[in-house]
This record gives sequence, C-alpha cells and structure tokens, in this order.
Amino acid sequence: MRLSGIRLALPAVPAAILASAGTLFAEELWSWHAVDFTLAENPGLEWGLHTRLRTREGEVQQGRSGTILKFKPHSRFSLIGGYYYGKEEDTRKEWRDSHRVFSGAEARVYGTGTVSVAVRGLVERFTTHIFLERRQKQ
Repeated sequence: MRLSGIRLALPAVPAAILASAGTLFAEELWSWHAVDFTLAENPGLEWGLHTRLRTREGEVQQGRSGTILKFKPHSRFSLIGGYYYGKEEDTRKEWRDSHRVFSGAEARVYGTGTVSVAVRGLVERFTTHIFLERRQKQ
C-alpha cells in the first residue's frame, strides 16, 4: 500500500487510519507498548526507568525493564548507558531470560517545541538464560 499521496496537512487521525489499513491484510499483528519514568533530571544528566512489552496476536511475546542514564554534555548530543532485564518467548514457545547492557550516543537532528527527531548508535551485549546454561555445560 502506497501512501505517497498523503499530505502532511492531513489531520493525524485520518492519516493514522489510512496508514494502518495495510495491517488488515497482514499475516501477523504485533504491537509495542512502552512506559518511561524519569527518576532524576537536571540540565546535564537524566536517569530514568524504561519498560517495554511487545505482543503478537494479542499475547505477550516480550517484556523488558531497566534503567537508562543519559549524560548530556551538549543540548544536541547525549551519551547513553543502561541495563535491561527481560523475558522473551522464542519460536519454540519457550520463555528465556535475558540481560542487556548497552551504551552509545544520541544526536538530535531536528527539534521544535513539540517534535524532536534523533539518531542513536548503541553497542549492546546481551546474554540469555539458555546461553548461560550452554556455557556452563562446556
């Protein structure tokens, strides 16, 4: 489905309806739900909690929660680091635990009072319960 004829001047609700019309014929329906809570913030530092759930066909497929620390030496640039603990269902319908440690940088490329666009580059290391069990058996 091509939406190239939609203009940005269209109200958000009709545009969202048109954009989601393609999912009516999709094989699977996925959704993401995220909640962020700021624990502490000042002009140079932000510390927050992040929780995310992903559902597939109406059932929870992945959940993760953790903390993110942002160091902001400049108004358009941030250094990011954090940790997530999560549970994820794999293709065999088995649940596995995961631990994710990540760090990187974020740069704001566009920003107004209501809209902000940023790019991120992160390095991530994650381990799962299954991975750790295999390493212990070796």
